[in-house]
Amino acid sequence: MPPPKDVPSLRSFLGLISYYSQMPPPNDVPSLRTFLFLINYCSAFHPALHDIRPPLNQLLGKDVPWCWSEECEEPFCKLKTMLTSDILLTHYGPKLSIIVAADASNCGVGVVILHVFPDGSEKALKSLTPAKQRYGQIEEEALALVFAVRRFPKMLCGRRFTPLTDHKPLPSFFGSKKDVPAHSANRLQRWALVMLGYDFDIQYRRTTDFGQADALSRLISN
Repeated sequence: MPPPKDVPSLRSFLGLISYYSQMPPPNDVPSLRTFLFLINYCSAFHPALHDIRPPLNQLLGKDVPWCWSEECEEPFCKLKTMLTSDILLTHYGPKLSIIVAADASNCGVGVVILHVFPDGSEKALKSLTPAKQRYGQIEEEALALVFAVRRFPKMLCGRRFTPLTDHKPLPSFFGSKKDVPAHSANRLQRWALVMLGYDFDIQYRRTTDFGQADALSRLISN
């Protein structure tokens, strides 16, 4: 069901929905917060998600001991089902503006390709090898963006798009397409050269407003 025409929003097409359906339950408060960031993001165009989460919210209370019970598992599974429903699915539109949300954690990188109202595209997820898990944070975040353009070249090549990141230094690094920073590590210089072939305007977002990609990078299921 499309959103009302007078209400701008984002809708994401989760082409590889198995990653959401196989997402393991949170095992601590930080992983639960990450999952709920995703729910917050998707609630903008699926308000019923908020009605399911109260049992999970209780685990975030001060001095509440962690106990993942059946009362938590039931809404968690229902929320995952709703995340993969056709309310949040749509097809790629070649004439619509593109947003690339890319994020990284020590576990992996997550990418979501979206359109600005009304339709969107696809999401991708990649586990990090042990060597890549030792990357610095800016390297992990840069890897997430490079993974996005390599994973979806047919959608992004030859089109202007807006990459989003929750890592503040990254827009400065990739923001200028005139020069590749000479002081950067070799792999960052190589990735900067890769990005020179694309037309984009990278923007920063707070992690709390970045649930769509943050959850994929952290709650990754191998």
